[in-house]
Amino acid sequence: MKEILRKYQKNELSPVHTEGVEKKLLATAIEREMRKNWATLVPKEGLEAGTQKTVSKPSILRYIMGAAASIALLAVVWQLMGSPKSATNLADGFIMEDRFTSPSVRMDTKTDEKNWADAKNAYRDGKFEAATKDIEAIPTPTTEQIFYKSLSQIYQKAPDYNKAAEGFKTVFEQGGGTFKDESRWFYALCLVKLDKKLDAKTVLESIEKAGSWKAKEAKLILERLR
Repeated sequence: MKEILRKYQKNELSPVHTEGVEKKLLATAIEREMRKNWATLVPKEGLEAGTQKTVSKPSILRYIMGAAASIALLAVVWQLMGSPKSATNLADGFIMEDRFTSPSVRMDTKTDEKNWADAKNAYRDGKFEAATKDIEAIPTPTTEQIFYKSLSQIYQKAPDYNKAAEGFKTVFEQGGGTFKDESRWFYALCLVKLDKKLDAKTVLESIEKAGSWKAKEAKLILERLR
């Protein structure tokens, strides 16, 4: 066990074994917290050794509810960490993870065109349907505008992965500029969501091989697709 923990600390375990160790550590931590809560509750309610006092019904209820909450939390974490995530689930996670944290979110503020200004404001406010329409109204969109239109299409309430994929592909085929790596990554995620596994593998393998942005994440999805 010590050897496994040593390898875990040095990040030498496979993704599957890493998830298993993390699941075990988390389950142990939650169990320890539940025992701690119970040990604290007992003296407060007069159940010290040698006494005949009983816990009141409201107190028992509080304990049961607390224990149930801990168990519910463990169930959620178990679901998230217990089994290797599918490629589609990973793609979902990465799409939402990169929604605002991606280094590609650096919109040009020098463009005065009203539709583009409206689109930027809508995107920042999370109004992705509006952002999509505003950019679609631009007669000759730049690669940056196409990129953000595609992002808006995957973040809107009813994601359109087909149109988004077309946009991302257009961006990196035109050179991509500032958004070359980002457009290729999101294109791959769209392909996974569309269940186009062979095409997705080709793009993800190129990302991993190049060691470019999101290379590690590309490898994780590839392990689920192989």
